[in-house]
Amino acid sequence: MAMIYTLGHISGAHINPAVTVAFAIIGRFPWKQVIFYVVAQVLGAILACLMLRWLFNGDRLNAMLTLPAADTDDLTVVAWEILASFILMWVICGAVTDYRAIKELSGAAVGAAIFLDVLITGKITGASMNPARSIGPAIAANNFRKLWIYIISPVIGTIAAALLYSLLLSPNKVQKNTSKNVTSNVLAEFVGTCIHRMWHWSGEPEKITGASMNPARSIGPTIAAHNFRKSWIYIIPPVIGTSSAASLYNLLRLPNEIQKNTIKNMNNKLNRTPQAAYNAGDEIELYHELDKISLWRLSDNEIVYSFYKS
Repeated sequence: MAMIYTLGHISGAHINPAVTVAFAIIGRFPWKQVIFYVVAQVLGAILACLMLRWLFNGDRLNAMLTLPAADTDDLTVVAWEILASFILMWVICGAVTDYRAIKELSGAAVGAAIFLDVLITGKITGASMNPARSIGPAIAANNFRKLWIYIISPVIGTIAAALLYSLLLSPNKVQKNTSKNVTSNVLAEFVGTCIHRMWHWSGEPEKITGASMNPARSIGPTIAAHNFRKSWIYIIPPVIGTSSAASLYNLLRLPNEIQKNTIKNMNNKLNRTPQAAYNAGDEIELYHELDKISLWRLSDNEIVYSFYKS
């Protein structure tokens, strides 16, 4: 959920190859970018799992894996994974991509869907819903048992949900989405997937390091207790980590600096909108996509004019 609010406005925060493929199939995402997103997502998950394996000294590797319950047959696992992925994608389509949705609550809606999916199917299948989420641990633990289930099932579920939801919007002239900022988008997907995978880990870093993340949080007790042992660890690494995150996120924003004049350009282009597109009395709503803005006429629920951000 946090990654949706953090990276959604940059890359769309798919963080899931199945979601990316589903969006491409219904024309909400350009096919030419699918391979870049999927590679970034899978590499992010692999890197996160390898890092976790190193941090935990190779212990509890099986805790990362998505494996079915011992007494569950493959067909049941496939069915549950398809269902869970379908629910997830259905919520994404309704809460995130539909122009009528309340965008401020989209992350909470998707997070709630994942929570409920895990609550229901976690003990049965491991609740993957994401091929990258399963591929990363499989490679890190060198355990590929039943991996095919967690690659195929989520793709089937998300595609089914996306196609079904698109039928609800079939009267609309939804145009294909393209992007000029491929590099920043792919980088965002890589980082987002990596962080998301690490947060999915069931371990508790607090038991290992104390989870400071804040020099002041460590300096205060150190001075009060007159115990400066290892204090440098809790001063330097948090500074390095936060500085790295800030610098990396700034790189994600650089290609998007051209959008700072979006409102000005939008006003200029609105003045050039064909008069036949809408009447003065029509109720018009702006729909912001990855790289363009569309005008929706609410009376008949269709796009009447689109232009690219520049």
